Amino acid sequence: MTSAFSQRIKEEFQASYFFLQHPCSGTFARSEWKAGPSALYLVWRAVWAGYHIGILGLSGYLTRFTVDNEANRVKILVYLTICSYIVLALAGVADLALSVYFYIYRKQDLRGAEAPMPWYCKALWVLANISNSMAFLVSLLYWVLIHDYEVGFQGYNYITFFTHGANLIYVVLNLLVTAMPVRLLHFYHVVIYGILYAIFNAVYVLAGGTNDQNDHYIYKFLDWNKNPGLSSAISLEAVVGTILFQGLSYNVRGKDTVTPINMSLKATMQEYLTSCNVDFRPSEAEDQLKEKISLNKKPVKYKEDVRAAQHGYVVLRMPVRHCELNPTEPVCANCKGGFMARHNKTIILIHVKGLINAAFAGITPEGWQKTTSCPEIERGYRQSDISVDIILVAPGIIPLGDRTDSHTFIS
Repeated sequence: MTSAFSQRIKEEFQASYFFLQHPCSGTFARSEWKAGPSALYLVWRAVWAGYHIGILGLSGYLTRFTVDNEANRVKILVYLTICSYIVLALAGVADLALSVYFYIYRKQDLRGAEAPMPWYCKALWVLANISNSMAFLVSLLYWVLIHDYEVGFQGYNYITFFTHGANLIYVVLNLLVTAMPVRLLHFYHVVIYGILYAIFNAVYVLAGGTNDQNDHYIYKFLDWNKNPGLSSAISLEAVVGTILFQGLSYNVRGKDTVTPINMSLKATMQEYLTSCNVDFRPSEAEDQLKEKISLNKKPVKYKEDVRAAQHGYVVLRMPVRHCELNPTEPVCANCKGGFMARHNKTIILIHVKGLINAAFAGITPEGWQKTTSCPEIERGYRQSDISVDIILVAPGIIPLGDRTDSHTFIS
């Protein structure tokens, strides 16, 4: 186990992992539990996106009962909790939009096809990295330094549980559900976010800004006017803590197990083989790794095959890239090149649709019998392969001398 953990850490600290690159962009729009389109995953994304928007709206509405005056309601935006929850809500909405887009237009990518990382996947990755780590940090700071355990959740304080507790529960659940990977070397995303907020907090307070209760600080433990040294120390510790929480998110999410499909990244192929407990040497070339991947890939199971087997049928898969060996091809070709070509006199869609239905309705058993030529074509291919294999090359002698070229060849 120690060896596997050290191997995992070694693989994680690769220079390429510092950047926002991943061989399968569809990984950012699907579930960890299903490699492909999933309507249930879309429901998961839609429910949480609506929930986050609702919590933000409720937080803004309840300020009318907790602030001293109406003008202070906007000051809710100076709190780290609200800023981080806005990032969380943006990540949730972007996650939903991306999942819907891939579900409709890029289903092949959801199945693991290799595809370059578009900018919107990178943006979602950054938002997710920030919101995940900040959920841990915000919740910890609140329950340790801010929450009044004597008052509890009286009155409108119940909203604090949703912004300092339920948010963390969501993040943990989402890390277990989504296939989006977490990289240790992406810690700088949340570090930059933490530094920017610390600078804003200091500048805002020192410039005379107040919180929604007209106190001359945002958080009591970050009073830059009275205790600048303590405030600096706490801010620094919080920023360093974000790195630890990035590591915690990485451990909750677990290993990124992407099945490569025509992958070109050697590190990704090595990572997949490691997850399958397949031995390999780091010096092995990509072609050697691809061969091991093909030998250790789990067989693909289709729902249609399982259903057919339950009724006593076996689904025979047609060979790819050999349309002449597919019995349906000559039938469809006859419909297009025969019936449709003779009768199609218009480009009106409803008329074309009617002709298509008529063409397929006119397929007879005799028409299907013409497809019996497929086995003959296949036998011809096989015989050609055998013929090539048994061809004997005539022996030849090349005499060695001062000048040797193709003209000196003697057969």
